[in-house]
Amino acid sequence: MWKNRLGYILTAGAMFLLVFFFSEPFLLYAGTALILIALVVGIGMHQECRDLEVKLKVGKGVRGGEELPLEITVRTQKSPWFLRCIQMDLTIQNEMFQTTEQTRLILPLSGRANCFTMKETIPVCGEIEVTCSQIRAYDFLRLFCTEIDTLELASTVVYPKRRRLQVQLSRTAAGIPKYTGMVQNRKGSDPSEMFDIRDYTPGDDIRSIHWKLSSKTDNLILRQASDPAHYNTVLLPDFGRNQLEQEHAAEQINAAIGYAVALGEELLRQNAAFGFAFPTPQGLKIEEVRNRSAFQQLIALWLSVPVQEMSGTGLRYFEMNHMEERFTKLILFAAGDDMPNPGALNGKIDVTVLAATETEHIKTSTAGTCERLELPSRWEAGECERIIC
Repeated sequence: MWKNRLGYILTAGAMFLLVFFFSEPFLLYAGTALILIALVVGIGMHQECRDLEVKLKVGKGVRGGEELPLEITVRTQKSPWFLRCIQMDLTIQNEMFQTTEQTRLILPLSGRANCFTMKETIPVCGEIEVTCSQIRAYDFLRLFCTEIDTLELASTVVYPKRRRLQVQLSRTAAGIPKYTGMVQNRKGSDPSEMFDIRDYTPGDDIRSIHWKLSSKTDNLILRQASDPAHYNTVLLPDFGRNQLEQEHAAEQINAAIGYAVALGEELLRQNAAFGFAFPTPQGLKIEEVRNRSAFQQLIALWLSVPVQEMSGTGLRYFEMNHMEERFTKLILFAAGDDMPNPGALNGKIDVTVLAATETEHIKTSTAGTCERLELPSRWEAGECERIIC
């Protein structure tokens, strides 16, 4: 903009200088007109900017590796005569991986309502916060710049790509958990107490039919029993920001997060009890997962918590708090070749490490009660992996 101003000032100055040498009236008129035009543009632009309204909306339901749509709406009460464009400085921050990206947008204006859709690629999952540090408005001559009030914070959650898993939990277990309140109050298979009733669907066990109630309603009603048992399985994602420096790390971390979400959803489908844990700056947070709604809320919370600097922090928290005494099965999610080593838990608890790597096929290795499964970080849409853990 300073070049436009300098050029304009030099042009007006040259007009008056030529008047001094040649005494031509039209040169005086031209120089005076340039000054008046600048004054009118400056005053008119100031008035138009007072009625300027800028809004920012962030897209929802985006997944890691996809483009995040940013919808910017600029409105004025009247069609602008002097205002021609605005400049916006945006900061896009991933709260989970503490990465920040700066972008500058130049938006040309025409008419009272202007809508722009920009797309920013988000490489990794997490809660995304978009802030506007500065908005400037420019006139059509690019002589004047007016500061506009910045926008409110806009945020959304970028979820992992959808993964499909068929999971079978092995019945082997190591250790005897010392229960400390980890009670699962959910539907199960305890026939001594009825948890709920529902309509019969083909494939249900006919021994669970409530015949007396069914005879009164003319519909087959099924008993659903309660399960007073503690949940023995815990899911623990464990990777760090240090891994983002490696090649293909963002893709592998996205895949690992996707595997954690997919496995949790599959366990819920099977009515299997489990806990979900993840490291935070305050230590290891662990929650019981009762239903799909609670699991989705927990995933959104997890994606908003900063990932620890180094991978393996979650496993260290697990060992320091002797969590192996409260569970019989730990499913650890990792990314790439830099993965936590659960060797200290060998013989104390059944451990399965699910690592998203560059492999094309599932690879397995076993050492005592610790098993490692390498899963492909890339796959085609609709493809389904079958694992036993």
